[in-house]
Amino acid sequence: AHWSAGQVYEYYKGLGRNSIDGHGGTINSVVGVTDFGQPFPNAFWNGTYMVYGTGGFGFKPFSSALDVVGHEMTHGVIQNTSNLMYVGQSGTINEAAADYMGNTIQNKVEHISPSSPLDGLLGAQLFKTSRPVDCAARDMNTPAPTHDFIVTPEDNRPLHLNSTLVSAPVGQIPRRPRPYPALAHPPTTLTTYTSPPHTFHHPRTPPDAT
Repeated sequence: AHWSAGQVYEYYKGLGRNSIDGHGGTINSVVGVTDFGQPFPNAFWNGTYMVYGTGGFGFKPFSSALDVVGHEMTHGVIQNTSNLMYVGQSGTINEAAADYMGNTIQNKVEHISPSSPLDGLLGAQLFKTSRPVDCAARDMNTPAPTHDFIVTPEDNRPLHLNSTLVSAPVGQIPRRPRPYPALAHPPTTLTTYTSPPHTFHHPRTPPDAT
């Protein structure tokens, strides 16, 4: 967790951002977390620091995956920039941005090419025995139209299930010959073009996307 947090810090520093809060704030990680003594195969940003579960049920500790660390730290960056609401379409954009940045940071640090089977997979290296494609929590290589948005009261209506509706097409934009400037640079989108109640329409129509 410490090493990965340093890699994520350096990546954001290269984009002109000093730590999660943008002001050189301390980065704290809590590792080895259990569910009342039982395995906890999950991780989350609690609004102040990152929490990483022990793994279990076939999973490695969640702090062992750089893309997961990048994902959780990006939730902190989002909280300190656009502060997207964690529900519905706004929450889906929040999750998608965290997925995209976590994957991008891992690709850069671990030299994963766009042709690699690991590209676009979140958490693909967490499972001890399964193939990465079978282990990944989400696959950003399969874009889908926004009318496929799943509506359910579970998962905050449900931001994880829908996140690839945003992260998959955004992940393809930098590969296009003339990407929209803001969408090709998610940190700019977060700091300039999005705010708490945003929907899918807002980040795809920034003022300079002409």
